[in-house]
Amino acid sequence: MKKTAVVFLVALYAAQILFIAAGIVWLRTNLSWLKIILFALSAVLYVGALVLELRSCIVFILKPGENAVSYQDILCFKIAMFPYFAINFILCVCLVAGFLNPFLIAGLFVLIPVLVGLTYCPMVYFSIVSAVKTFRIISEKKEGNGAILFWQVLEFFFVVDVLAAIVLYIKQEKTRPQSGSERAE
Repeated sequence: MKKTAVVFLVALYAAQILFIAAGIVWLRTNLSWLKIILFALSAVLYVGALVLELRSCIVFILKPGENAVSYQDILCFKIAMFPYFAINFILCVCLVAGFLNPFLIAGLFVLIPVLVGLTYCPMVYFSIVSAVKTFRIISEKKEGNGAILFWQVLEFFFVVDVLAAIVLYIKQEKTRPQSGSERAE
């Protein structure tokens, strides 16, 4: 699971770099073949990352014992996504601003859903993994915890997802049995 998440992050960042490079080539040169190749490579990497994400989520759900992941891992990966989302936000603002031309305004109806999808799909990957982990913990204890479920639902919303991951990590650390060396301190 961890290796897959690292590959997923690398593919997303590579797709973003290729997309920016394609945009720079678009603005600065007339090399139409290079623009097409860069945009195509960016799209292939992004779609590949999403397919990898989907496959990894399915394997995590169907084979729980083989894919151990902690809330700490989920939190680390969510924090590693900060630069991706910051750059993605800037790109989205620039693209939407570029489409405010009266002749291109109709393109916003296509562009905005695509941009939301490009932003939300990577975030939801780690939220699904966290949700499955939470539901497994609750089902093993045979009890429901409203606070944990509240924080778990918040993991599916922008910005608050990192706060929710931090709270879930802290709750996991509090409920984890301490080893003998930790008790002696």
